[in-house]
Amino acid sequence: MLVLGLQVAGQLNASNGPLTSSEDMLLLEWLNPSVSAVDDHRGRLLGQYVPGTREWLKTEVEEWIGDVHDSAARVLWLNAPAGIGKSVMAALVADQLQRENLLGAAFFCKHDDLRLKLAQSLVTTVAYSLSKWCPFIGRFLLTLRTAENAVDFRANSSQLFKQLVVDPLNEIASIFPPKKPIVIIVDALDECGEMNSRGPMLRIFAAEFKKLPGFVRVLVTSRREPDIVDAFTASNLPQRIILPSDSDNERDATIVAETRLKEMGVIDASLRSSISRRLLNKSKGLFVWLTMALGSLKGHEITLERVDNLPQGLDEIYASVFAKFFGRRTDPILTLHMQLKFPWNN
Repeated sequence: MLVLGLQVAGQLNASNGPLTSSEDMLLLEWLNPSVSAVDDHRGRLLGQYVPGTREWLKTEVEEWIGDVHDSAARVLWLNAPAGIGKSVMAALVADQLQRENLLGAAFFCKHDDLRLKLAQSLVTTVAYSLSKWCPFIGRFLLTLRTAENAVDFRANSSQLFKQLVVDPLNEIASIFPPKKPIVIIVDALDECGEMNSRGPMLRIFAAEFKKLPGFVRVLVTSRREPDIVDAFTASNLPQRIILPSDSDNERDATIVAETRLKEMGVIDASLRSSISRRLLNKSKGLFVWLTMALGSLKGHEITLERVDNLPQGLDEIYASVFAKFFGRRTDPILTLHMQLKFPWNN
């Protein structure tokens, strides 16, 4: 690939200036990335962020990125249970890194959007985003449209990842390596593809991540689905487990509750604090529960009694929704089915 890279560099006249509009259009037509869908989803997630929360995560990410010459921990798997707010965390980190010019690409998977759940969309969107970060990559990719080893989009996702992401980044490293690290974010990997078919893809993705050059960092977020755990554990990928009961998470949940209650007109600080404590206890540290519970309080007088009557945890939320529509409480089996069908993991 080094010989090809040097040839490509010559063909491109060593130019790393911005892509022309025609070059950008060719890339869009060829790769068909899900850029607008990613941007829309990411914007909605960022809109849920409450200032003052997740400061600990920002610090941890900054320490993990480290120096461009330190490639020991280039991949970090951030995993947590459903409902803790992983996707909002990922959107926050992406926003921070973009402002610092350290974001190479970001893809936010979503189980109910075809543009955001296919492995091929993930690969082509990351490749296109990298071409915007470094125009040389875009021009390198364009040469593959007519090269003898042109990209076959019918190939498996791991082969596409190698051709469209790993190889171009390694060419950059060999020709003019960046002086600062860049980060690729893949959020909610558990929502990409189906559990019964994505195992081989996950194992190969985990292996391909390790072939990226040292200046690249990859942040992956997901739930601890068995196939993801098996794939990433087998590849010895570093991980950061976030639990609802972690002190940092509970502190952030309290900030969210107090902030939203103040916005909803609970002026008395003592009452707001008491309600926040009870909400935290009922939420069990799950932000999705807080969001649903606070939404149910809107338009009502917010009292301790009303808060005490809220369902406890997500299981009771599912049961109360079922009862509202069907007139009776659900059983554990149906609750499990609802959890699987509606993961509420943003």
